[in-house]
Amino acid sequence: MASHNLLARLSSITLALVLLLLAAKAWQGIQDDLGFSELDTEVSFWGDDSYHPSQLTRQRIALSLEQQLQRNPRNSKLLAVKANQLAWEGFWADSDEDYREYSRQALAAQYASLLTRPAYGQGWTKLLQYQAVDEPGEELHNAVEPQLQKLKRWQ
Repeated sequence: MASHNLLARLSSITLALVLLLLAAKAWQGIQDDLGFSELDTEVSFWGDDSYHPSQLTRQRIALSLEQQLQRNPRNSKLLAVKANQLAWEGFWADSDEDYREYSRQALAAQYASLLTRPAYGQGWTKLLQYQAVDEPGEELHNAVEPQLQKLKRWQ
């Protein structure tokens, strides 16, 4: 009888721990979703005529994106926001070299986003927009064009 009570207690404790772990994971997911919404909204307003983010805001957004990407490195929507953020950083860069580097990083983030979401046509078009103006783009266009043609068949 004592062993039965002990097993029941151990089972209850194990169940309670599993439930706590699940609740913690769910809470982290909710926080990540809220954080993503904040990041996506903030970056979507960058470049608006009436709004220009401060350097501190831009740094905070970059840090928050990196933190979320460490937890969810293959989240296509998060990678797309990161690409947008990097493209804006390139736009505001002080040197041509910084502009090109931010453009390369934006391309890489957008491409990583599309690897997990290949049927997102708007994302492929956006990829072309992140190409640095002074970079040769033929190779990128040759890679993107077939994907856009495939997607047109389904529209």
